[in-house]
Amino acid sequence: MALSKVKISGLDSITATADELNYVDGVTSAIQTQMDAKSPIASPSFTGNVGIGNASPDGNLTIGDTSTSGDVTIRIKGDATSRGFLMFGDPGGIQLGDIMYDHSDDHMRFRVNNTERMRIDSSGNLLVGQTAGNVYNQSSVTGLKLDGTNGNIQTARANNVSLLLNRYGTDGDIARFYKNGSLVGGIGSVSGVTSYIDGGSGFSGIQFGGDGLVPRDNSALADNTSDLGTSSYRFKDLYLSGGVVFGDAGGSGTTTSNNTLDSYEEGTFTPTLQATTTNPTYTINSNRTYYVKVGNFVSFNFDISVSISSVGSGHFFISLPFAPSGTKNYHSISGKRNNSAFSMYDYELSAYGTSSGLYFAKVNGINGAEIDLQTTSYLRTGGVRMCFQFNYIST
Repeated sequence: MALSKVKISGLDSITATADELNYVDGVTSAIQTQMDAKSPIASPSFTGNVGIGNASPDGNLTIGDTSTSGDVTIRIKGDATSRGFLMFGDPGGIQLGDIMYDHSDDHMRFRVNNTERMRIDSSGNLLVGQTAGNVYNQSSVTGLKLDGTNGNIQTARANNVSLLLNRYGTDGDIARFYKNGSLVGGIGSVSGVTSYIDGGSGFSGIQFGGDGLVPRDNSALADNTSDLGTSSYRFKDLYLSGGVVFGDAGGSGTTTSNNTLDSYEEGTFTPTLQATTTNPTYTINSNRTYYVKVGNFVSFNFDISVSISSVGSGHFFISLPFAPSGTKNYHSISGKRNNSAFSMYDYELSAYGTSSGLYFAKVNGINGAEIDLQTTSYLRTGGVRMCFQFNYIST
C-alpha cells in the first residue's frame, strides 16, 4: 500500500518504512501500524483525543479548528446501491441509534432506541413514526408527514386526537388561516374556557357559550347584525325542543315569555260526541277534521258525516284536540254549513270551550245573546253532518 503524504500534528516524532508507520508522543510508548500490499491498515489503539486539522483536540475526535477558513467536510461515500452509516452504541447494543443514507432510493433514516423514528425521503418530505408516505388517506398508519413538495402537514392516529394546539397566557386566536397572505379566519379562546370561530375582517363568526351559540362579527361579539342563511342560500329544516323568541312587536307583551313561540303543530283529529248525562250512540262515516296550533292559538276545523241512532241526554259537547284555557269562554264559530245534525239555523249556533270539550249553545241571530245551552234534544238522528270552524286559546 503506497502513501504519498501523512501528516499528524501534536506528536513528537513519526517514522515510516516500506511496511510500517511509527508514532511517538514522548510520553507513552510508540504506536505501530503495519501495512503491506495485501492487508489494510490495522486499527491502532491508544488513549487521548484525535485532532484532524486541530493541534489541541477537545473531544475524542475533533476536525478543524475555529481558525480554519472555508468548509470543513466529512464524507462517507459508496456506490448507487450502498448505504452509509453513522452509528451510536452502548452496552445495550452496538447500533441502538444511527443516521443512515440509502443511495438506492436517496432517503435518509434516523434510528433511535433500535427503531426507525424519522426519515427524509428523496423529495425532501419528513416522515415521523411511519414510512408509508401520505397518511391522510390511510386507515391503519399512525404518524406524521411534513410534505415539503406540496406544502402540507398530515397527521394520523388510531382512536384518538391527531392534532393538539395549545396557547397559554392571554386569550385570543389559537389557529389562524390565510389566503394569498390575507387573514380569512381563526379559531381561538375567550376566558380560557370558551372557543370561537371567526371569519376574516368584516365577516361574521360564532362563539360557543356555556349553553348557547353567540354571534360574532369582525372578530368580536355582535348583537342584531348576523343572519342565519340568506335569500339565496337557506337552511332546510330547524328542529327545536324549546321555543323561538321574537323581538318586541310594540304591544303590551314585552317579556321573553310574551314574545316566545313555543310550539307549532298540524294534525288530524277524530272527535267524540258526548253529553253530560248519557252519551249519544253514533257511527262516524266520514271524518275530515283537522287542526293547526300556533303557540296556544288553535284553529279547529270540524267536519264529520255521522249516523246517530240515539241522541242521549244532557248538554251536548264534543272533544277537542287541546284543552281550552279558562272554565267557560265563549267563542264564535264560523264556516257553518250543512249542519243537518242540529235542529236550528246555522246562524243560531254558537259554542264555548271548557276543559271537558266544546259545548254548544243557541243564540239570538240578531244580537248574539244566548237563548239556551244546547242539549241533546237539538240533535237529529239518522245520517247527518256537522261542519264548522272554531278558533280558541288552549292552555
